[in-house]
Amino acid sequence: MAVSGIGSLLVELVSQRRWVIPQAILAEIVPADPLQAIPGPEWLRGWLAWRGQQVAAVEPAVFCGLGGAEEAPVSRYAVIYALEHLPGLSYYALPLAAIPHPMRLSAEDLIADSAATLCELEAYQVALGEHVAAIPDFAALERRLAAQLAGAQATSA
Repeated sequence: MAVSGIGSLLVELVSQRRWVIPQAILAEIVPADPLQAIPGPEWLRGWLAWRGQQVAAVEPAVFCGLGGAEEAPVSRYAVIYALEHLPGLSYYALPLAAIPHPMRLSAEDLIADSAATLCELEAYQVALGEHVAAIPDFAALERRLAAQLAGAQATSA
């Protein structure tokens, strides 16, 4: 019997936003350690020390105005491989409220009319049982993050 779908993870961000990400882009789940401050907007949470590197931790829902003060405490971070190969951006981290759940995502899970609650950093909505989640637009997220980090480095130099 053939297995259909893409191996994915359902992640719940601290803003209570649910995202579905491919398993292949997850580098590691790490405990929530204190972050070093990065000058910039609220969605740029800080630097996470990871394997001898400083990885920017971001909360995309805050970028889109969908989260903020009511966020749950961060229990761990998902360190993500950057897909766009932008200068200075190899990884970034997403703050998680819970352990990601493995799943298989198929075309039937996509919601056809998903214009309702998508943020500019989200490409599609999917129906997962009683939950609705979004598939991120990784290119948009990584371009915004790289531009912000380049600006922060220019002001600190």
